[in-house]
Amino acid sequence: MNRVHELREKVKDLKILIVDDEIQVLESTVTFFKKFFKNVEQSVNGKEALEIMENQKIDVLITDVKMPIMNGWELSNALEEKEIKAFIVILTGSPSNEVKSNGCDLLLSKPVQHEDLLNLMDKIIENKKL
Repeated sequence: MNRVHELREKVKDLKILIVDDEIQVLESTVTFFKKFFKNVEQSVNGKEALEIMENQKIDVLITDVKMPIMNGWELSNALEEKEIKAFIVILTGSPSNEVKSNGCDLLLSKPVQHEDLLNLMDKIIENKKL
């Protein structure tokens, strides 16, 4: 069994939300993750994503940092304040060491490569104990 198939089998039933205000980036990220997850939601800003997460159980959140209305850090902090749990991945063009202090589980630098996304899948499996 190849790596992609193995990863797919382990995470397919988790629900993922992808948030990015750049439509092209959002669409390509959604397309990639639909190869693994049956349930892929999407949003163009943090406020909309927060509303989704208040009404649905989301296992994995992948969000851009720089967005209008509510950015990725604000979203992560709002989720923490509301005690909404998810594995949170922040995508950023300028990496920093603020990962755990902002309620984020993983920080990925843009542009994200295919191998980075596969490694992310490994982290999700480890975190969710799948």
